[in-house]
Amino acid sequence: MAKPALRRQLLVVSLMSLVGCKTPWNGGSRSHVDAANSDFIKLKEFNYETADTSLRSLGARIGCEEAAQWMLYPSGGSLQKTISSLYQSQKPYDTLMNELFDYSKAEQRCKTNPLPPRNDQTFGMSKLLGQLKSKNLGLTFVMVGGFGSHLTENGALSDSRQLWQDKFGADGQYFRVIRHECEPNSFASDDSCAPLVIKRFNELEKSRGSIEHRYLFWGYSKGGNTLLQALATSPEMREKTLAVTTVSSPIGGGLPTEVVMPALEQFAQKRSQATSTDRESLNQLLSFGAGTQINNKTPGMAAKFAALFEEKEFASVRSGFQSITPSVRKKFIYEKMRSWDFTRHNADPLTGQKELPIFHVVSALDVARLTPIPLMTVNNDGEIVADTTSNSPAQLAELAMLTSFRNNPLSDSCVAIQHAVIPKNAIPRGASPQLLAIMNLDHMSLGFSKSGLQEKRSMPRVEIVDALIDSMLIQLKILK
Repeated sequence: MAKPALRRQLLVVSLMSLVGCKTPWNGGSRSHVDAANSDFIKLKEFNYETADTSLRSLGARIGCEEAAQWMLYPSGGSLQKTISSLYQSQKPYDTLMNELFDYSKAEQRCKTNPLPPRNDQTFGMSKLLGQLKSKNLGLTFVMVGGFGSHLTENGALSDSRQLWQDKFGADGQYFRVIRHECEPNSFASDDSCAPLVIKRFNELEKSRGSIEHRYLFWGYSKGGNTLLQALATSPEMREKTLAVTTVSSPIGGGLPTEVVMPALEQFAQKRSQATSTDRESLNQLLSFGAGTQINNKTPGMAAKFAALFEEKEFASVRSGFQSITPSVRKKFIYEKMRSWDFTRHNADPLTGQKELPIFHVVSALDVARLTPIPLMTVNNDGEIVADTTSNSPAQLAELAMLTSFRNNPLSDSCVAIQHAVIPKNAIPRGASPQLLAIMNLDHMSLGFSKSGLQEKRSMPRVEIVDALIDSMLIQLKILK
């Protein structure tokens, strides 16, 4: 039988999720809104508007009706208007659902000014490579993973990266696809991980050959935070960078350590007594930011997980989790990030820009669409435990991460927008950030390497990624 204390700690996570996120808050008291956690960077602290290019680009690939299910667009055409409505509303949840989850309005917007069909799944990447080659330049695409990414076989964007490698990889002089993970511990803080990105960049520069390369950096989850810190401290990287895309990155804070850390601490102390179910649940919590499924049967995987709880590496895990708590990130953003300077000495040869383009891809999710959490039962000792016939550690992990919003009625649908962009009052000099897209996906699916947990149908992964590449090129005026 599982140790009651540890099992209770792990499974209370899912019960807290039910109370905090599953039931929309529809109260009429403004005190709930006004008392929202002061550690959060508020939605109204950024002023990005999302263009409809990503929606139209995806519509050109899979049709506007289907695209509107994945790519959200404010029903009134203005995200700022939506945010303002949320802060004025007595029922923020209902307002959010009406303003952001109106699929018919998004479909209409997609059809109003449609793009020509994009039947090639690599349309965007092909166009980018063609533009670079016309100037005798190459491209290095670098995918930087987040929490748990070093534990995975394939990492984030694996489907798209493999497709690009198969189609363009033979021409290594002009094209490279690179996956970078913070080894040996992707849970380490950016202070540890950012220098490794810079080191990898320097190695890539030395090995590229005679053709000059531009770098397109993508950072999934905490990988986006790491990328921004690396670019802030490496002028050489900035000079070579075409653009940066952060995908659901916890820029303003993320994983709720008040939920995760106690479980990690207890597991670290009593790991020798943990059951297989306990271990699986913790593994899923740890791999939440990996961006793809983790196969625990992969040779050496058990050893990798075990290493995380050794004294040295667990100190890094603890430090990494603490570094992205909302209170720590808020202070970091307004005291350090706002002092960064991303200005480049030379204009980019493709865009003519000296400012560094930063594109944010964020997620918005109505938790009512999530698959139900594992069924709960009570054992002979009176402990609440999972019904093993329906145990789903992935869902436990998913819902555990959402509990950070349980006291924030503006995020009752678990919209994480305010965590995933640089706030307007802290944009570094020389940076040109844009909100590229709002995806109707849970965080674990935003690695675009697996189906959405809240969806029964298959997610058009490579089409979404290429639509985002396409949209980025339009925003950069590389394509019309």
